[in-house]
Amino acid sequence: MADPGFFLTMKKFIILLTIALLLCNILYSKTIDLTIVNPRKENDLFKMEIELRRTDSWDNLGLGNCDFAFSKNPESFNENPYVENLNPSIDNNINYDLTFITQQNTFLLQIMYDNNGGSDWILSLNENVCLCTINFLINNPNTFSCIEWISSTVIWTTQLFDFVTPAFYGSGNISLLSADPSGNEQIVDMVQNSPNPFGSSSSNTNLSITVPSQGHMELNVFNIKGQIVNNLYNDVVQKNQDIQLSWDGKDSRGNDLSSGIYLYQLLIENKLFETKKVVIIR
Repeated sequence: MADPGFFLTMKKFIILLTIALLLCNILYSKTIDLTIVNPRKENDLFKMEIELRRTDSWDNLGLGNCDFAFSKNPESFNENPYVENLNPSIDNNINYDLTFITQQNTFLLQIMYDNNGGSDWILSLNENVCLCTINFLINNPNTFSCIEWISSTVIWTTQLFDFVTPAFYGSGNISLLSADPSGNEQIVDMVQNSPNPFGSSSSNTNLSITVPSQGHMELNVFNIKGQIVNNLYNDVVQKNQDIQLSWDGKDSRGNDLSSGIYLYQLLIENKLFETKKVVIIR
């Protein structure tokens, strides 16, 4: 029969080896910042750029396979976005192939690396570079519209297939798609909420509303799929009336909403005045 001491020794060895590997991963981690910048509407298109920034030493390793995953509102955007202004380090480079994979609520911008004799793209340290411009055809400019990172499905590697840890910044929260600027009164910071984010150290967020117009007003909360999750106000108001509200991060049935990004949408007489973002952290 095997010596029990042997198994105990092996168990300790495996634990120490696991700790050593974790420490090596921390000490020699490879990281990159991903940012959505300049989200905007131009004619019938929603456009945004993706910027990259390498934040630690990769020993001059080039960019490998990369997946950029986003969620979107399918009622607002066409299923087939397209890329322009692709970074010259990838454009026409036989080492890289860029494709789109789209579904109803998500899309995936995918870079595939294959060392075919081209030049590897080596990102400069701590320097913001633009990967590309992404264009969405707007199907319905009157619906809630949002673009967000899906960080759980984003994968990065170097040319040697070492894993890279991405950090995500920026959001394509698009209140400007909700109305035609030429036909609506432009109101800035009409709805203010604090704290934002909320849900961990503070269980409620406080909203201050300066009413821009007389009539029947609604303040609704939507998730990033464009689904209404709660109605916070539904009554007749007077112009310049000040309204103070508090929201506990629950849906209309009293259930706690999960961590994530939500939006307030303020309408008076079915006319949209403002859409603003709030973040819940549980």
